Amino acid sequence: MTERLLNGRLADNVGAGLVPVLDAVAASTASQVFSAAIALDVFGAVGDGPTGTAEIQRRLGLHPRPLPDFLDALTAMGLLVRGADGYRATAAARRHLSARGPEFIGQFVAAGTADELVHLLRTGQPPEPSGGEEAGGDPYADPAFAGPFIAFMDSMNAMIADELLEAVDWSAHSSFVDVDGSRGELASRLVAAHPSLTGVVVDRAEVAPAFEERFASDPGRDRVSFRAADGGPLPEGDVVLVGGVLHDIAQKERADLLGRVYEAVRPGGLALVYDVMIDDDRTALNPLLGSLQMMMTVPDGGKYTPSQCRSWVEAAGFTGLTTQPMGVDTLIVAHKA
Repeated sequence: MTERLLNGRLADNVGAGLVPVLDAVAASTASQVFSAAIALDVFGAVGDGPTGTAEIQRRLGLHPRPLPDFLDALTAMGLLVRGADGYRATAAARRHLSARGPEFIGQFVAAGTADELVHLLRTGQPPEPSGGEEAGGDPYADPAFAGPFIAFMDSMNAMIADELLEAVDWSAHSSFVDVDGSRGELASRLVAAHPSLTGVVVDRAEVAPAFEERFASDPGRDRVSFRAADGGPLPEGDVVLVGGVLHDIAQKERADLLGRVYEAVRPGGLALVYDVMIDDDRTALNPLLGSLQMMMTVPDGGKYTPSQCRSWVEAAGFTGLTTQPMGVDTLIVAHKA
């Protein structure tokens, strides 16, 4: 969910000074992509093309899962050109960034910054975890890490509250379930805006104390409850929200979760599935960088396009899907007949 930090509302809430910091975070991942391309000699392997993804994979001995996002990120950076038949390197990239080029400058690129990404591209998996979410470990394992992590996730949930309040006619519904709703900041905003609403926040059991602390003096406490996630059926509700969740889990788990969401939505209700998604044209750089970063930290994680998400939501049984931008997120509203 980190990309949500880049929108204007966060600048208003916590000061514009944070935006350059987060731009630097994105630039760090872009630097890894660039360094990995040099280390692997992508521009020499692609040449003046067109070269298809499968052939690039074969030539460089790479894994098929992260490769499309990697190549499209290089395209968004202006170093590759994508066409119907594959990719080709720009003339400048062939000349200066291919190890075979006449004016190769790759020796000046810090190859060490690319080690984790090169590992991902070759194996399809992140490096061995060393603890904490950013290293692929369990963010709740260390209490010193868990507290700030829960607060961070909760602030991300709350940042899109206004957009969610406008996206749905909440007066037509009386209950909601917020999957991975952290300590309930979004739930608090929803019940404050609509006094007839009640909600259930579902998250890991380790989040429950933070939820209770958050709601200790909240006027909506009697209308919001917490349920520990156990992998079983979700609580029922008129609206079930699934925000910033799917990019964290594997394909099979996504299908399983959306199936449980379908069962939880009451007849005539809605599922709201939202996330920072890769645009269907795969031309926007930041979501592609975010996807690669997610793959480097979470096994089987990674971002996806709205079209892919719609196909999963429809496969779960939902109909009447609509898709709309929501800040830096994309929202899919799905109906249960």
